[in-house]
Order: sequence, then structure tokens, then C-alpha cells
Amino acid sequence: MSKPSGNTWITTSLSILWRSATILLVCAAVLITAIRLSLPHTNHINAHVTQYLSQQLNAHIVIGKIDGYWEGNGPHLTLHQVNLTPNSTADSQAQGVEFELNNIYVEVDLFASILQWSIVTEKFELQGLQLDLDLNKAQPTELENTSSNLPDLLQDILLNKLEYFSVIESSINIKQTNQTQHIDIKQLSWINNGVMHKGTGEIFFNNNPENIAQVSAQLIGQPDNLHGTVFLETQKIAFGRWLSAYMPAHIELDQSAAQGNAWLTIDGSAITQVRGQITPTQLRWKDAQSSLITSIQNVDFMAIPQGDTWLVNAQNVVVGINDTTLAMNFSALRDATGTWSLSSITPFAVAPLQAVGEFFLSGNAQSWLTQAQPQAQVSNIELVANKAQWLGQITFEHVALQQTSLPGVNDLQLIASFKQTKSTTAIDSLQSVHSPVLVGIQIKGEEQSLLTDQLLAQNITMHALDASLYLSIDPYEFSILPSRITLASDLVQADVELAYRGSEDVLSISALLAPETAKNVVKLLPTTLMGTQTYQYLVNALDTDTQTGTITPTRLIWHGAGQDFPFERNNGVFQASLFMHQGQFKFGNQWPMLSELDLELAFENNDLVMRAPSGKILDVTLADLTATLPGLSSQSLLTIDATGSGSGYALAQVMAQSSLASSLGQLLNENIIISNALSATLNLQIPLDNDDVIASGTIELPNNYIQFTDVDLALTQAQGQLSFVNDKITVNTLSAKLFDQPIALSLDGANSADGYTAKVALSGDWDVAQFAHLASAEYAHAFAGQATWQGRLNLQLPQSGMHYTFDLNSDLVGVTHSLPAPFAKTPDTIMPLSIRATGTDLASEINATLGDDVRFAGVLPHKEKQFSRAHLALGASEFQGTGVGFSISANLPRLDVGEWYQTLDRLLAGFGGTTTPIFSTPERIFMAIDQVTLANQTIHNINATAKQSDNNWQIDLNAREARGTVRLFNDWLGSGIDIQADYINISSLAQTPLATSRPSIDPRTLPPIAFTCTQCRVVDNNLGEVTLRTTPTETGMRINQLMTQNDHGGVNLTGTWDTTTDTSSRTAINGEITSDDFGAFLNEFTFSTGIKDSAARFKLDLAWDNAPFDFAFADVNGNVDWSLSDGYLTEISDKGSRIFTLLSLDSLVRKLSLDFRDVFAKGFFYDKINGTMTIENGIAFTQDTVVDGGAGEIDIAGYSDLVNQELNYTVSFAPNVTGNLPALVYFMVNPPTAIAALAVNQVLTSAKVFSNINYSISGAFSAPVVTELERQSTEVQLPQRQNVQVLKSDDVPLTEIDKIPVNLQPQTK
Repeated sequence: MSKPSGNTWITTSLSILWRSATILLVCAAVLITAIRLSLPHTNHINAHVTQYLSQQLNAHIVIGKIDGYWEGNGPHLTLHQVNLTPNSTADSQAQGVEFELNNIYVEVDLFASILQWSIVTEKFELQGLQLDLDLNKAQPTELENTSSNLPDLLQDILLNKLEYFSVIESSINIKQTNQTQHIDIKQLSWINNGVMHKGTGEIFFNNNPENIAQVSAQLIGQPDNLHGTVFLETQKIAFGRWLSAYMPAHIELDQSAAQGNAWLTIDGSAITQVRGQITPTQLRWKDAQSSLITSIQNVDFMAIPQGDTWLVNAQNVVVGINDTTLAMNFSALRDATGTWSLSSITPFAVAPLQAVGEFFLSGNAQSWLTQAQPQAQVSNIELVANKAQWLGQITFEHVALQQTSLPGVNDLQLIASFKQTKSTTAIDSLQSVHSPVLVGIQIKGEEQSLLTDQLLAQNITMHALDASLYLSIDPYEFSILPSRITLASDLVQADVELAYRGSEDVLSISALLAPETAKNVVKLLPTTLMGTQTYQYLVNALDTDTQTGTITPTRLIWHGAGQDFPFERNNGVFQASLFMHQGQFKFGNQWPMLSELDLELAFENNDLVMRAPSGKILDVTLADLTATLPGLSSQSLLTIDATGSGSGYALAQVMAQSSLASSLGQLLNENIIISNALSATLNLQIPLDNDDVIASGTIELPNNYIQFTDVDLALTQAQGQLSFVNDKITVNTLSAKLFDQPIALSLDGANSADGYTAKVALSGDWDVAQFAHLASAEYAHAFAGQATWQGRLNLQLPQSGMHYTFDLNSDLVGVTHSLPAPFAKTPDTIMPLSIRATGTDLASEINATLGDDVRFAGVLPHKEKQFSRAHLALGASEFQGTGVGFSISANLPRLDVGEWYQTLDRLLAGFGGTTTPIFSTPERIFMAIDQVTLANQTIHNINATAKQSDNNWQIDLNAREARGTVRLFNDWLGSGIDIQADYINISSLAQTPLATSRPSIDPRTLPPIAFTCTQCRVVDNNLGEVTLRTTPTETGMRINQLMTQNDHGGVNLTGTWDTTTDTSSRTAINGEITSDDFGAFLNEFTFSTGIKDSAARFKLDLAWDNAPFDFAFADVNGNVDWSLSDGYLTEISDKGSRIFTLLSLDSLVRKLSLDFRDVFAKGFFYDKINGTMTIENGIAFTQDTVVDGGAGEIDIAGYSDLVNQELNYTVSFAPNVTGNLPALVYFMVNPPTAIAALAVNQVLTSAKVFSNINYSISGAFSAPVVTELERQSTEVQLPQRQNVQVLKSDDVPLTEIDKIPVNLQPQTK
């Protein structure tokens, strides 16, 4: 079979096509005819159409009526009253869509529809569309398939099925959260030309035709892959209604015209970018009193989807607030759940936002914001919002707040986190209710200032601040939820918990404060919460220069409104207790501060109570101190009670620095000095608005020493109570001792017109012996008995100085004493004693009388404490002073110096030798005494005058026994004493008992002494002229000269008297005794020696312990070198022989006289007698004493014990036989006679003989024993005897009296 040709194939094909076309045309014609015939009856298929659409859209569709007719190229359909509501089984997107249509106009292009085999319309118009979109329901869940028949069908119809459609006079209601936005569509046209899609339209919002927005779109592509842009431009869009749900009801946004444009970029049928700009937009807010103008001057924004999220950036954001602007940038993110997250990009200042806050806030929050003037830089903003809540966090840098009722800050970091939840009431109301905004604020600060100088005394420098504040804010209430603040600073460590209920204006604070020191507490006191006077009082009390108190951590509690403080109606609580350890508290400007105080300051609402178990005020120890201040106001009265203990001096110092300084303070410090421990109670009432302090209390005296300085009286063992109320002082009964004697005392003192006046009454019954002991221990033995006396002191203390009067009286009955006249008294004798003292603070005038014969008057300056003018009159002397200084006048029949010596010594020394004696040395003494007894010697008719000249004393003395002048130089150690006596003639010396003790004198204290007596005679001993000169040395005294000189000789000595220890001394003398006629020299001293024609020379070098007048043989050491020139002894008698007692020559001579009577018949002749003695502790040794006589030579060796009055000598006698032959012969016949003759010859020729006689002399000085030891002789050729003298019978032998030794022991007095 052949293959068809190409033409055949074409022909065949064309034939088929033609036939087919014919068939189709016929069919189409039939169809069109059918359609045309059926169009008027279209409403009959309404039910089928409704069912079909409901199934396709999964929704309930209702069509009121369907009309149809044929016109032009195709049929025309009109659907009336179309309603769509989603089924309960529809997805979430479908659930959120509901609409109504008044009419749907459809013009079908039948031929195009046949050609495209789908419905092609030439016109599709929606009229009267009311579309409700509930975005709250339309949000898909994660488990739902977001595909829906409805969106797909609409997309297919609008972009494929319809070449053109329009929407006119329609509206869309978009509901989201708690608001509904109404959009009116004035006109919207859409053209589909294949893959080209264009649309334009006009819409307006909220039924306001002026809120017009122009919309245009240009897309390319199939519905599932569209590309292009959508442009939206608005002018004067009023969006205030959108914000109304977030605003308080009293605030209205009456002007809100938004302008701007936006470009939506479509790619792949999805929005890939939204960018645009908001151009100047103004918002005006109003309430009943004010308005606020804000504006959005520019916003450049861009939104980009990223998966299921949207990223939005807003740049060049310029916001205007009244006349200020803010520039900022933001970024935002919307996730798949519909949650928006916003964050800032660049920082901005918050100051311009203050106006916004002040406008939207009310009450206390608004007032605080206005006063605080917040300054800060917002460095970061993070906001998150969804349908359930919105929350965020804002970071503020450099936060500064002015202080208000809260402290201000500088340069802090603040992080504010906030949150607001949303709740909806009944579904049918669709009205959302907003809960308050919850704000959490974290505040950090280091080394910054907390501005508190309007709340506290000063600003606080913070080392660290950490605060966590939680706020609740809504337009009608501002509250602080339980929050916490910790603060570290130099002033305080604080841990504060607080809360504030704005609706009630109640602030609750619980704070643990650790201010560490009391000075810090002062700086933390709230100046505005307590009265000015109270605050200043506490500042003065605690902020002292030397404050060292430490504070234990303190709990502070506050609950109430600030304006209600101090909660007098019990509508709040304020409690704070400060515990200060070892601190100070100055409770009054006129009082010393309290120290070493453990003090609790307890604030209780309007009251302040202070308690301290212990403390000190100056040196007074306090206990149980309480202070109350009811009502912290300027009219409050501070009451302080305390007990104290301490010394009287310590209490006086307290009073001297107190408000009682001019009364009790002056009295206790200047007039009545109390010593030793005492106790006191004190009550002070201190008004804070004036200085009228009332101070009262008592002073308990358990056993005290009290000195009345104005009259120099001192009380001991004082017991009693002193009470005072301000200046009034009372002592009812005080027992004490004055001069160690009991007294009773009472006192009343108070201010008067002339100053402070004190009246003191005293009385006593005293043991006068005990009282006299105060003046001198010896006086105590002179007095006996009890004396009753009374005294009264009136003391006046003006502003300067003082005046007093003191009287003392006693009759002295029962008193006896042994004082010399005119003081002598017996127990029964009445001898009135009266003393009156008047004076000022400068001096006292004292007058006293004792009986009829003793009177005294004087002026005593208090500073010098020595009478500047005083006169003592004794006896019948005229009672008058003779000038300044102390004078004494006496006119007495007799005066015993011995009796008066200690009395005058004590008187002149000021009763016991005080540093400054109360009496100066008398400048004038006048005495007229008939008889003066001195050392048992009586001096008669004394007239003496003693005066001072240039501070030097001159005493002129004239009496029967002596006359002279004594000068006592003021330069006591330089010039000393000068005594010039014309004569001294003591005719007899009364015997005085030997002193049992000698006065102890330190020679270093003695002045130079110059004594000269022209003619001195003592008991017929003619001393002649006597001279004594001494000078002081560092170690004692030098005796420069001690000389006596009469007509036949004298004594000339020098020496020293030095201290060896503080209680001992040593005397040393050297010199000589010379005489041209030793016998006559001794006769001047009533010694009849029998020595004739013999000159004498004694050289002395002696020393002994103790003073020159404290001489004892046992202490004497030294040497004596002595010699007598040629002479003889005649008539050896009792007195004459005593000069030789030391060697017992008298005993020897008497012995020789017996043996050689013819030789010594006319006397003992010698050419010389010489020798030396060494004295050791009172024992005098000699080895070389030689008597060189004509009859022979006597050698003496041995010692004399001067202490025990014993001697022991060996004597060798060698007769000179050459010149005495007859005696020698006679001696040989009759040895005693011969020896005597030989001794005479020896004395005459001084030649050695060939025979010796040795004797021993021993025993007591009073009874020496001479014993012949041996005799030696040699036969010699004797010369012829010449002129032999025969012993005469008239030679007198030695008697027993001649043998009595001279007592060389000096007589001590």
C-alpha cells in the first residue's frame, strides 16, 4: 500500500479541522442559544451554585439572588447579597475571613472563554463589599496546614480568570488584639493582561474621606511566581483612633495626620522587601488642662522577610516633642508567631521625653518627674510585643536626677525592664483591658554622688550603688513593688527594702544601716522630716570635733505618707534605733559633752528617746542616762536624767562648763572646792527653741574634802547632800571635820541683784590640843580641853571679784594651855576669842582679839598668801601698825626667850614652814621688856628696835649687860651676818643641864659670819677683843679667822666645817696659841698657874667628827706641838698645877719635891719645856716631851686617854750632879735628899749625869699613882762644894688638892 502524499495529508487534515470547526460552531451556537435562553432563569440554579461554592471554599455561602441576561458578546450576571462565613472546620486563615457583598457584576466574554476553555470576563466588579478580617483568628498554628481553598481560588480568579475587576464603595474591617481598623475602598481597579498585572485605587480610613491613600501595583508573572512592586502613598491619615485603646480616657488625640509612602517588592509571589518613608506627621494630645504636641518628622524604614520572620529597620527617625527633637534609629523583627522585637541602633537623650511623661502621668508620679528633671542617654532599647503581652528593656547611661522627696543622682547606669500583659473581657464585647506596666529597674553606680543635701545634711559620695526597683505604672497610679537598694559609701553601708502604694501614697521602708561612726549619723539625719531645731540639736550633739563613736548596724522602719510625718494621728510608723559605742554627745551648748558613751537613740514616730547605761561627762562617770524628746519640733522640750559619780574636782569642772557656770560652777571651782569621790543626780530640761535650761539635782557627799578658798578653810570627811535648782543651792545639814575636828555646816546660795550670795553657818566643839598641833607639835602639849565655837560666812560673788565676811567667836571656857604670858590661861577662865575677816577676791582684812592683852590686825593679799600689813600687839603696847609689812610691839614686864623661841619660830615660818609663810619676816619689832631670860641668864631693861633697810635687817640692842648692832643682810649667803658689839659683860653664868641632843645644822646652809666684840668679858674671863670670820663653801664652811686677844696673848685659829654626808659633818682647825707671859695670860681667864716669866707657843692641828660645837674627845684626832720658854713654877698649887695634868707633871714634881726638897725649895726652874702629842680618837700619845731644868732633865713617854680620863707614862729623871755636889753626897747618905740636890744641879746646868731615876705614872686623872721603878748611880770625883744651901723649913710640900688633874673635857650646853 502506497504511502499517502503530503498534499493528501494536508487536505485530509484541513477537512477534519473544518468538519470539527463546523461541529464546534454548531455546538457553540446551540450552547449560546441555550445560554441566552436560560439566562433569565439563572436564579433557579441559585441553590446549586451556593452548594458548589460552599464546598469549594469550605465556607457557608449565601447568595440572595442571581440575575442574568445577554448583552453584546456574552452573558451578564449579577449576584445580589452575597454572604460568606467560615465553617467551624475551616482552617485558621479561613476562620478569620467574613464578608458581605451587595452586588457582584460579571460580564463574560463567551468566545474568549470558549477559546481558552475557561471563563474569561470582560468586567468583574464588586460593589458594597464589607470584608471583616479577624487577624487574631487568622494566625495559623504550627499544626495547621496554611493552605486553603479560599485563598487559592481567589488568587486564581483575581489573577487568571479575570482580565479586569474593580471594587467600589466597599470597606474592610481589620481586627487585631483590642482594636479594629476600618478601611474604606473608594475605588480599586485591577487589570490582568496575560502575565502583566496592574492595579490602582484609592482608599481612606476610619470613614474619613480625607484620610486618603493612593495604591498602585505592577506585577509580572503567573500567580505562583509574581514579580513587581506595590506602591502606597498616604496624605493626612488620621490614626489617632488606633492609639485610643492605649490611652487613658481623659486624654484625647485630637490631631494625628500621618503622611508617607511605602514600596513593596514582590518576588516569587512573595513580599521580599518593604521600604518607605514617613514624612512630617503631627500629633496633638489633650486633656482637660493642657495639651502636648508631638511629631514624627521623618522615618526611613525598610522591612525584609527572612523565612517566617520580618526584619524592619527604621533610620533617620526624627521625633518632635513640643519644641525639641529626638534623632534615633531602630530595628525590629517579627517572627512567625506574630511577636515583634524592637531594638535601638543609636543612642539618644531622654530629656525631651520629660514633657511626654509629665503629660501622660498624673498625681505624685507627675510631680516627681517635674521636680526630678531626668537626664540620661538611652544606649539600648529592646522591645518585644505579641498578642499576649509586650515587654522590653531600656539601658540608660549617665542617668542624672535632681533630688526631690527622693535622692538625686549623677552619672549612673540604669537598666529598665518592663512588661505589660493583655487580657480580654467577654468575647462579644471585644474590648481589651490593659494591665499596668511592670517596670524593673537595675541601677549601678560607682564613685558617684548621691544628691541628698536637701534631704540630709550633705550629698553622699557612693563607692557602690546597686538597686533593684520594681514599679507598677498605669496612667492613674504609680507604685513601687517590693524592691531593694544596697549602698556603700564613706558615710554608710545601707541595705534598703522598700515599697510604695501610689493609690494611698504610702511608702514602706525597712533599712539596715551601718553608718559606722557617729559623725556619719549626723550627716544622715533627714533635715526635712524632723523639725529644724531638733535636727540642729542632734547635729550639735553628735558632730563634735573629737567624735570617735562607732555605730552598730541599725534597723530603720518607715510606713506611711511623707506628708503625714510624724504620724501624730497614728497613721504611720517611723522607728529607728542607733546604737553608738564609746561616742560623744553634746547635749547642750552650755554643757560639756558626754563621752565614752554607749548610747541608744530610739526614734519612735514623733518622739526621740536616748538611753545610755554608762558614759562620762568630763571626768564624771555617768549611769542610767535617759533623755526624752517628745515631739520632734522646735517647741519640743528635751528632758535628761542621769546619775553620776566622780571626784569633786571633776564635778566642779562639769559645772564650770555648764549653764550653771556663774552660780554652782563658780562656787565649786573658786569658792568651795570639793575633793574626793562623790555622787550626783542631774535633771535637765532643755527647750529647743530657747536657752532657758532648767538644771536641778543633788550632790551626795559620802566622805569628802571641802575647801573654802575665800577664807582658807578646809573641811574633811564631809557627809551630806547638796541640792540645786539652777542657781539656788541648799545644804541643810553637813557634817565634816575642820582641822581634823568635827563641825556642822549649813549653806544657802542664790543669785541676787549684787551677784551670787552664799550664806554658810558653822559650829564646832573642838579639842584645842589637837588644833594646836596643826601649828606645832610642841603646842599640842601646851593645850588641853574642849572649845565650843560658832562661825558664819557671808559670801557675795558679783560678776567680777567677790566680797565676804567671816566671824568666829568662842569663850574658850574649858581650855587651858601653858603658853607664856600674855596667852596663859586656866580651864575656868573666860578668855574671849573673836576673829572677824572681811575681804574681796584680792585681799582680806583680819582683826582678832584674845582676852585683854593680845590684839592683831592685818591685811592678807590672796595672791601672795602673805600679810602685806600686819601688827601684833602684846601687853600694854599701843595697838597700831606702823606701815606696810609685819610689825610687832610688846610692852611686857618679863619675857622668857626660851619659852618664846619655838612660838616665834613657828609664827614667823607660817605655822610649819610653808613655801610662802603667811607672815613675812617682821620689818619692825619694838620691845620694852623689864626682864628677859635667855639660857637661864637674865638681861635687864632691854630696849630693842629691829628695822629693815634695803631688805637688810639692823637690830639695835641696849641693855644693862650688852650693847651693839646686828646686821642681817638680804644677800644671806653672800653677805650673811655682821655683829658689832661695843661690849658684852656677862657677870655670871647660870648652870644649864647637859643637852641630851645637839641641833643638827648643815654648814652649807650657813651664811658668812662676821663677829667683832671690842671688849668681851664672860664671868670675869677677859677675852679681850674677839673676832670671828667665816665664809660658806660648796661642802660647808671655812673658818677664816677665830681670834681672841688680850694684853698677854691670844688665840688665832683657822679651819673648816664640811659635810661628809647629808646627815654628818667634820670639823678641822689649825693655828696657834701664843703668849709673852703665859702665866699672866692664863690669869686673865682666872687661872692662877704659878708660871712666871715664861712665854708660850702652842701649834694645833686637830679634827673631829660633827660640828665645831659638837665636840667629843673620842672623835678628836690630830697633833699638838708646844713649848714654854725659860721660867719657873712657884708655889705649885691646886689651880696652878692643873695645866700639867695631861702629862701628870704635877705628880712628878711633887714626888721630886719630896725627894729633893732642898733643890726645889724656891720653885721649879726650867730653861724650856717642849714636846709633841699625837691624838688618835681621844688618846694623846707623846714620846718626846722633855723638861729641861737646872736640876736635871725629865724625859716623858706614854699616853693620856682623854675619853676615860686615864694615863700611863714612863718618866726618866737624870740629875745634874756637877753643880750640886752637896746634894749628891746627901743623896748618897740619904737618897731622897741626895736626889733632890742632884735634880737642882741638873736644872741649873742641863748636863747629863751619871745617875738616872725611872718612874711610872698611871691611873686616873683624878688619882695618878707615881711608882719608882729603879735608881742608877756611878762613883765620880766630886768638886768642892760651894754655897751649899740648906733646905728651909718654910717650903710647902705638895698637897692632895695639887694632885687633882685638870678636866680637859669641855662642858657642853
